[in-house]
Amino acid sequence: ADWLLIRSNYSADIGGKNQGATASLDLDARYRYSDKLSVVAGPGLTWTNAQFAQTFYGVTAAQSASSGLAAYSAGAGLSQVRFVVGADYRLEQQWNLSTRLTAGKLKGSAADSSITQSKNQNSIGISAMYRF
Repeated sequence: ADWLLIRSNYSADIGGKNQGATASLDLDARYRYSDKLSVVAGPGLTWTNAQFAQTFYGVTAAQSASSGLAAYSAGAGLSQVRFVVGADYRLEQQWNLSTRLTAGKLKGSAADSSITQSKNQNSIGISAMYRF
């Protein structure tokens, strides 16, 4: 439907750096105020495999000894839920401006890790896009 955008993304470590994989799903509802301006809003979530979780949220015994953080073994699962609100503005036929405000919350191993200082993962993004 013109008013609904479903996005999915899968990212994997193809460089062999032990960074694992993530998969995300986002649902965006779009309302067009005019030919130039539209607003979007919707929920999203991210899943991580065990290798990603351990690399970014786990703390090995050696890391614990040198950092003072508690050792933690992170596992696969839902790692973030979020809600996004944004706007898109068409300056010209090929140029667009876009902004997104994201309110996210870490879940599962990501939230429980001794590395995690805040479960809230909020962000603001502004971008300019050119279509060829």
